[in-house]
Amino acid sequence: GGLFSILISMAIFLFPGIISSALGKLSGNSALIDLVQQYLKGVAIGTPGLLFVAIFSPLVHIDGDQICARCAVMSIFISDVIGDYLAGVLHAGIFGMGLATSISNYIGMAVLMMHFLRKSCSFHFTLRFHFECNVIRTIFGKGLPKATKRIANTIRPIILNGLTLSIGASTAMAALSVRNNLNNIMDIFGSGLVSAALLMVSILYGEQNVTGLRQITRQAVRYIFVGIGFITLIIFAAAPILARFYIKDDPQVCSMAATAIRFMAINLPINALNEVYVSFLQGTG
Repeated sequence: GGLFSILISMAIFLFPGIISSALGKLSGNSALIDLVQQYLKGVAIGTPGLLFVAIFSPLVHIDGDQICARCAVMSIFISDVIGDYLAGVLHAGIFGMGLATSISNYIGMAVLMMHFLRKSCSFHFTLRFHFECNVIRTIFGKGLPKATKRIANTIRPIILNGLTLSIGASTAMAALSVRNNLNNIMDIFGSGLVSAALLMVSILYGEQNVTGLRQITRQAVRYIFVGIGFITLIIFAAAPILARFYIKDDPQVCSMAATAIRFMAINLPINALNEVYVSFLQGTG
């Protein structure tokens, strides 16, 4: 994993032009292309840190150190905000903001690694390298569904952005940006549920606790229909107000944004339900 992340980091840092071209239609806007390439270089430096945070976080949760996991999340958030502020004060530009994100990933990784230095830690690492094809094959097999989802989630906005620009130009793109921003905020409810469900399902499956598996799945579905369903109703009703919070001077964009927000709200429980069942299937093999 570490070697793979280093290769990805080097590829992004050395070939930002190819990556930025693959992310969307940037041709003809040299200023925007330059900004994207600078940001990619800054973020690329932190790719190994980001990967190890993703690897260490579930292990820390499984080992029961919830405080360390929370401290890692908070340290990433706080250091990223401070780093972005310093990048503005020091005139480091968009590269500085990307670098701040990279540094925050390494800070989060360092916080998580402190857990593994404790004597009470159940996991022990060694510097000796063992390459076992069966283990690698199992890891790839288990991670393939999530990897496929990540690839699809990366390709989807690229295609959607192109269609939006071709159909509604900048007006529709502004409305889509509002929808995407709110969706990222509202996704915390579903993503938190999915992370907890996947962890619990994996543990209960390892213990062959069929009753526990049924209970945790039912509780997750109940939370979706009651909790996320309630949030959906609020967002659907308040869509025009939320749209005006982002768009104040253009009624047409505001109306399009409100419609996009309502469709986003309808999708919240459906997406959460889908994610929970995917986690259940992934956790049970």
